[in-house]
Amino acid sequence: MTTEKTKQYTELSRSQAGWLKGHFREITDLPKPGKKWTARDVDFGREMVLKLRQKELIERVYDGTRSSDGRSNKFYRTTKEAYEALERYKRKAERSDSFFPCGHSAILNERGVDGITCGECGKVYDKSEVSA
Repeated sequence: MTTEKTKQYTELSRSQAGWLKGHFREITDLPKPGKKWTARDVDFGREMVLKLRQKELIERVYDGTRSSDGRSNKFYRTTKEAYEALERYKRKAERSDSFFPCGHSAILNERGVDGITCGECGKVYDKSEVSA
């Protein structure tokens, strides 16, 4: 029987899976495989597009078209493996009993802060916003 953990490493390298698992909340709007898209089509920006390319989680698509300045248009396509892993991480996060609205559970104990700080992303929440 193949577990979810085993599956993630058979479809992606350990490096790819680890990076994607650590950043999946930043790229939730990654387009489906097969769809051609540009950095302007997503909310996570060009720097993240570059990181996704470096990790080979998306592919550059050359369609022969050029922009008004004569440069080749930069289109991308999400790999099937990356998209499937992203969807698994999102489903797992939805099922988890996270403490904070951001989906994390680590608490950072800070003095002088009015609220409770997430130890993973640093966001500060009012006590009424967190799960008891």
